[in-house]
Amino acid sequence: MNGRDGMSKGNTTVEIKKRMYNQSTLEILLGLGEDESITEHLKQQPIPEDILNIAWVLDKPTRLPTVLKTIHAINKEDNIDVRLSLARAQIDAALKMNENLQQYTKQKFVAETIERMVFGNLLVEGKSSKNSNGNGDQKTEKKTKGKSAGKKKAGSSGKKAPAKK
Repeated sequence: MNGRDGMSKGNTTVEIKKRMYNQSTLEILLGLGEDESITEHLKQQPIPEDILNIAWVLDKPTRLPTVLKTIHAINKEDNIDVRLSLARAQIDAALKMNENLQQYTKQKFVAETIERMVFGNLLVEGKSSKNSNGNGDQKTEKKTKGKSAGKKKAGSSGKKAPAKK
C-alpha cells in the first residue's frame, strides 16, 4: 500500500532531514501518481525545501503561526512547483472534506493562506489580485461600470432632458 487509501492515511510516515512527514501529504504535494512511491522519488531526486516546509505545516496546521517567517521566505519567482503543490493540497482537501471536516478544513485554510502570502492570490480561483487578500478591485470595477452606465442613460451631456408637455 502506498498510504493513499483511507485505511493507511496518516499512519505511513517518511523521515527526511530528521523530520517525520505524512507520506500521503508528500505524494499529493509532489503530484505523484498512484503507481509512483515517495521512496522511489527520493532515490531519483531530493524534495525541495519549500515543499518540505509546506508538508510540515499541512501535516499539523497549528504549526503555521510559528513558521510564517519560513513560509514568507519562499521564492515566488519561477516557482511553479510550489504553486502547483499548494493547488493540489487545496483540491485534495476539498475532495476529502467529508472524510474529516475539521482536519481538511484546516489543511485547505493553511494551503490557501500560504499561497496568498507567497503569490498574492489563489491559482484555483483563477482571479488576479492587486492586493494581498486575493479580492482584487472587483468592487471598484462594479461601481465604476454602474456609474458609467447611469451616465449613458441620462444622455451625452449628463443633464436630464426636459419633460414633455
